[in-house]
Amino acid sequence: MWPFRKKVPPLGFYRDRSGALAFNLTPEEQREVDLTMKAFEGYVEQPQYAEEVRCSITARGLSNYAMSCVLAGQTEKALAAVTKAYSIFPVPIYLYDGACFLERMGRTREATDLFRKFLANESTFEATPIQRALLQDRDVAEALKDAKTKVPR
Repeated sequence: MWPFRKKVPPLGFYRDRSGALAFNLTPEEQREVDLTMKAFEGYVEQPQYAEEVRCSITARGLSNYAMSCVLAGQTEKALAAVTKAYSIFPVPIYLYDGACFLERMGRTREATDLFRKFLANESTFEATPIQRALLQDRDVAEALKDAKTKVPR
């Protein structure tokens, strides 16, 4: 191994100049986000909600991509996509998804920590109308019930 080889960050993650973790969307993630955006073309946006709508659609596209990855057995890609979704549009259900992916990968301690974070965040979460629309097809009550069984008392 060449001792000066620059390691390429996996799945679009990298450190910015300040050392903070940052990311770019992979081409596959961007394709799914573009498809999700296209599905919402023609909807009238009120200017004061435009950024929240854009972020929610982007996160939804990443979440859709994550689900397709996990179904294809690409759990690491799924985890990366849902981590990006949460960073763009932080609704607690994405923490639950990430915990499930970590659990599937055998990373039990990290999964337990993320289930715990999901439970804490969900307990104080008050969804905006846009967040409620995003979450309408998710069974948050079932996710809470499941997460509680995964966190030691």
